[in-house]
Amino acid sequence: MSRPARSVARLAIFVAVATVLQVAESLVPKPVPWLRLGLANAVTLLVLIRAGAAPAGVVTVVRLLLGGLVLGTLGSPAFLLSAALASCTVMTLNMYARRKRLPLESVRVDVQHGKIHAKDCLDCSSEDGKIDRFERAIYLQGDLSEEERQRLLEIADRCPVHRTLHGEIAVSSRLAD
Repeated sequence: MSRPARSVARLAIFVAVATVLQVAESLVPKPVPWLRLGLANAVTLLVLIRAGAAPAGVVTVVRLLLGGLVLGTLGSPAFLLSAALASCTVMTLNMYARRKRLPLESVRVDVQHGKIHAKDCLDCSSEDGKIDRFERAIYLQGDLSEEERQRLLEIADRCPVHRTLHGEIAVSSRLAD
């Protein structure tokens, strides 16, 4: 087997192991709706250490796609909203940093979605039922001061998707011919 073929085969094994761990982890009850062990991420870290960033990215993306297909969450509204929030945040921060000439090298945004009981939410107006909770982690790379980092965090809340999710929403439906 040639060296490139071995490399692809090794990545396929890592993807398979990560996907199995992702599916297995989804079967374990979570003490908090948005908290998870992240066992599949351990595989990604191993690939990152052994093979570098590009193969680790491939393992992550393929694992998320396969895991989403297996678990039926790939096209779920929560998945799509989380992806929209993450990508909108990245674009908003990059545009702001470019306009203000900030030394921002890269941005990564992770979004986790879960349902929590309204009574467990300290800063929510609802008191009954469950509410959707999006937990957004923003990773900034670059020679930024603490003041610039805090300003970017404020700007992240101005992304259009974030503002839509926080604003009052009215949905009107009608039958069309």
